[in-house]
Amino acid sequence: MQKQLYFFRHGQTDFNKQNRIQGRIDIPLNEVGIEQALKLLDKLKKLNIEYIISSPLKRSLKTAEIFAEENNLNIEIIDNLIEADCGDFEGMLIDDVLSDEKNKIIRHNFKSIDPKFLDCRHPNGESKKEIRNRINNLKKYFANSKFKTIGISTHGFVMRELFVMLNEIDPLTISNCEIFSVLYDCDKKSFLFKERI
Repeated sequence: MQKQLYFFRHGQTDFNKQNRIQGRIDIPLNEVGIEQALKLLDKLKKLNIEYIISSPLKRSLKTAEIFAEENNLNIEIIDNLIEADCGDFEGMLIDDVLSDEKNKIIRHNFKSIDPKFLDCRHPNGESKKEIRNRINNLKKYFANSKFKTIGISTHGFVMRELFVMLNEIDPLTISNCEIFSVLYDCDKKSFLFKERI
């Protein structure tokens, strides 16, 4: 049996606009983010989504709520969908991080698709391997869900690591409120990237 999963990134926040690293800082959507979520609503309506799960962070939860409320769906908060813990870099402008040579290397390695950097983390943050473990822990959830078509409101780093695991990322960028179709095969216990919508 296969489950149809639609992963979508949250709408814009002020930190996105300012080019700051958000990580787990709980920033709400800004006006543009609300507008993006409303446009996303029209796209999601066509996908016959039966159930919504979301990261607990406000930006993802609000993005999910806009769709769920319009379609009388409940939202289940799943902690494993939370954004990467970016440690000491959270709240910093990306340009400021990159102005320091040591931090520039850390940031480069964290964003690299090379598997030798799986243990890389921002200072006092979460490693890429830990993010992947959280994603893999979702397999049991999807296998046990009674729903066949699930919408998933989450974050850039979480989606990026999933797609890197599926060899479908480089040089993919993930914009706010962009949707990706992924299958979960319950028998093979594996994800399969389908398409960018």
